[in-house]
Amino acid sequence: MMSTRFSLATLLMLTTIFAATANLAFALYRESRPIDWRNFTYDNAEILQHDGETVLFFGNATYHVESQLVRQQLDGSRVAIAAHRGEIVPMIRTYDDWDDTEIHSVWRRLGHTKRPMIVLFTPNGNVTKLEPLDVQEIERQIGSRSVLPTIPALGFAGSIVACALTFSYTKQGQNNRVHPSTRVGRFEVENLSRVPGDA
Repeated sequence: MMSTRFSLATLLMLTTIFAATANLAFALYRESRPIDWRNFTYDNAEILQHDGETVLFFGNATYHVESQLVRQQLDGSRVAIAAHRGEIVPMIRTYDDWDDTEIHSVWRRLGHTKRPMIVLFTPNGNVTKLEPLDVQEIERQIGSRSVLPTIPALGFAGSIVACALTFSYTKQGQNNRVHPSTRVGRFEVENLSRVPGDA
């Protein structure tokens, strides 16, 4: 019976660890993917901002070499992790010339530039153009603090601790259990040691 119980506990522990590991691996895979950009309009960015979201806008000027470089760097940075975790809402506007109406909306508010731009809309109502286009500086301002996904990582750590405690408890119960043959042996020894007629 104890062997069966121990086997079931072991199976449960292995299943829990496997599930937690798979969940953590999937979260890491998802966060390693490129940023899933939304199409930018100034009105939508303001709506999200008023709803308490932090919006990262990337003005992707295709005629400028720096645009593609910055975009690739963002995809491999902690900014991408923050986007996948829902800590920021990434929005992009790709334009080939200066006639794009949404880009004009940004320029009217923040000033004209021929270069690509990154603008941050924060829940406190601020709209800030981040310059220079330094990905490390952008990471410092909005990048996710933790490299590991928080909830899956905590789940993984918790499953390890729970399994260790379960194993320890099961093992302790097995060690404390007195085998029937031991009890019988002691009973026989006690009976044999008694002298007939003793009270």
